[in-house]
Amino acid sequence: MTVAALEKKTTVETIQTEILKRICFLDYQPGDQLKETDLATEFGVSRTPIRDAINRISHLGLVETRNGVGSVVVA
Repeated sequence: MTVAALEKKTTVETIQTEILKRICFLDYQPGDQLKETDLATEFGVSRTPIRDAINRISHLGLVETRNGVGSVVVA
């Protein structure tokens, strides 16, 4: 694994952990939209690692991606 790939993985994992924490502590309520652009600005990354992190969380059933709406907290 290259250094760049390792850094990206670490960044995605860090973002994923933070979003999960916010969902668990109800900082993000069910029905809240996760805006990739806002999160990318907050974490100082492009939208790609944000998308990757949200995609991982969606596999846990906590976030759902809806056409025309974006990613929404469901639990």
